[in-house]
Order: sequence, then C-alpha cells, then structure tokens
Amino acid sequence: MNPSACNECINRIKCTNSKSGRSITRDEHSYTIDDMVYRINRDKTKYAQKKSIVEHPFGTLKRSMNFTYLLLRNSEKVKGEVSLTFFAYNLKRVINILGVKEIIASLCSILYKLKIELDYIFCNLAQNYNIKS
Repeated sequence: MNPSACNECINRIKCTNSKSGRSITRDEHSYTIDDMVYRINRDKTKYAQKKSIVEHPFGTLKRSMNFTYLLLRNSEKVKGEVSLTFFAYNLKRVINILGVKEIIASLCSILYKLKIELDYIFCNLAQNYNIKS
C-alpha cells in the first residue's frame, strides 16, 4: 500500500474518502481464477463444448428433480445428499435409455452370476473345513 500515491492523485476524491488512501487486496487464490480466465479466453470453443456437456445434468436436477438447495449441512452429509441425487439422475437416464425390462433382465443376470460365484466359494469353504451339507 502506498498512501502517498493516493494523496498526490488527482482522482482521489472519485476513488476514496479514506484519509489513509485506498487499499486494494487480492485473495490468496486469485491466481487460480486468473489462470482459469486465461484458459477460457485461450480456447472458447473447447470451453463452450465442456459447458454444454457439464451443465445439462445440473439444469435437469434443478428443473425436473427440484434440486435447488441442499437440506443437510457439513461436507460429509452434503456429499451423501449430492451423491444420492446424482444416482437418481443416472438411474432415471438408464431407465429412459434401456427401459425397465432391460434393466431387470440385466440385474437378474448379474444376480445369477453372483449366486454361482457365492455357491462356488461356500462349497470350497465347506470342503476345506469338512462341513457336510
């Protein structure tokens, strides 16, 4: 800060009424914002494409699912709330793309494969411990 520069400036009255002059400070992370602005200005088409891809889910959550504010507080709870909301969004998209019958068929197939694997694991455990069923 250089108060003598303010005292000698012809625009002092337009700028500040403070006796000690005007104080200008920058946030400790302002360099990050400056870097982001530089990257956006460097390649606006890439930014526009990214914006169109990323902002669609948030707009859908806001309009269709009424997700305009968070109900919970603290970082861990907010992460959980947002995760559940995006899970619902993704499930809704999968239902629209595949249909309910296809999802149920896929889940049945996965559960059947899991059952076979679990049967195999438990049979091996039973053999290893000489358990008869």
